[in-house]
Formats: sequence, structure tokens, C-alpha cells
Amino acid sequence: MNYQEFKDQLDTWGADIRKWPTTLRLDAENLLISCPKALNAFRDAAALDAILNTAGEAHKNPNSKFQSSSVKKIVATLLNRNQTHFPL
Repeated sequence: MNYQEFKDQLDTWGADIRKWPTTLRLDAENLLISCPKALNAFRDAAALDAILNTAGEAHKNPNSKFQSSSVKKIVATLLNRNQTHFPL
């Protein structure tokens, strides 16, 4: 797996490599060890995933700033990206 292939998979599956197809995991882990650019991309994706997960939980809270219908739609779409495997 090269860097661009890794980035494509990262966009599709997210930063939790345990959720990637088994056939891709070892190649991704090896690239993370050998390629600093891949590690930086992984860290960025992990930070984005954390933000999305936080927003996903927060929009369920009636007192949250994530309560407007537009924000709810955006958050729902972003949270569903891993279920549809469609890159952003």
C-alpha cells in the first residue's frame, strides 16, 4: 500500500484500522511504521473522528449547541459516512 492508497482507505473507513477490511489492515499498519506522512494523516483522521463522535453524542442532548436542524443534518450525514463507506 502506498501513501495515496492509505489516504483513500483512511477517508473511506476512518482512523480505526480495526474496522478496515482484514485484507488492508496489515499493509496499513506497516505503512504507518515506515511513512511519517501516513502517520500524520492518520493522526488528523483520528482527531476528526473524535470530533465527529463527540458531535454525534452532543447532538442528542437537548441542551447542546448541536440542536439546530441544519447542524443535526450535517452531523447525521457525517456520522453515516463510515456506514456507507463513502469518502468525504
